[in-house]
Amino acid sequence: MELNEYTVNVELSDIKDTLKIWANNTTEVVDSVLGLEIVTKLYSIKRISDDKVWMFTGDINMLREIKKEIDDDVFLANEIIKQGEIND
Repeated sequence: MELNEYTVNVELSDIKDTLKIWANNTTEVVDSVLGLEIVTKLYSIKRISDDKVWMFTGDINMLREIKKEIDDDVFLANEIIKQGEIND
């Protein structure tokens, strides 16, 4: 996959700003933004190569909670697999 350059319109602690992120796709862009706790709102993502824009109207904190639950479940599943391999 090829890395693309994106600009992301966000709110950083009540100040609107634009971030530049390099990623393979918009899913990776959103994942990167979710990891930045200082980001309080996500407005849009723009791929620079073709000026395609995706508007975001959801709740970034809800996505963070969902991601945390998924990460916790994946971690738990991986630990179970590891313990099974150890016990085999």
